[in-house]
Amino acid sequence: MTKSPNLIPMHRQVRVSRANRLRAWAYGGGALLAILAIAWFGCEMAWSQVLAPPPDAFAKATTEISRANEESASLRRQLASLREQVAARQSVTDRPDVSVLLAVLSQATADGVVLSHCELTYRDPRAAEPPQLLKMAGAARNQPAVAAFMLTLEGTGLFKNVTLVRSNQQQLMNTHVAGFQVECLIGPGQGGAK
Repeated sequence: MTKSPNLIPMHRQVRVSRANRLRAWAYGGGALLAILAIAWFGCEMAWSQVLAPPPDAFAKATTEISRANEESASLRRQLASLREQVAARQSVTDRPDVSVLLAVLSQATADGVVLSHCELTYRDPRAAEPPQLLKMAGAARNQPAVAAFMLTLEGTGLFKNVTLVRSNQQQLMNTHVAGFQVECLIGPGQGGAK
């Protein structure tokens, strides 16, 4: 069998061949891109379902954040109160300020306790740094009120010790009350906040 001659010019044959190859590459590349796009979309859907938080996760997180904010606000208030107490203790123990001491005493005095005398003295004037002594006298509704007042004074942390000098029953306006005298040695105590 003899081959018939091709009468199409060579440059046209090359151009048709090149066009056919380009078309084949374009179809193949398009098919590959379609397959990759479908695979990417499938993976994206699978990962979004795996990584998506549960429906109530945002509500739980919001609740936890608001609870943490409330706790931190409460802790900030406690810290401010403790700083005020420390400042009061330092001002009383380091450089006495009678107004601060009187404010602490007014807070420590309950409804059933009345002070009639307060005196701030030095315990031993001959010492290099004599400790200060606060002497108080007054009346309370009863003996348990005197004890509660002393415990409150110890709880302030301003005093090394609180000593009951005397306590007796007295007549005050047709009622019997517990008269008392207390001495408090000023210095870091054990009853206050550490």
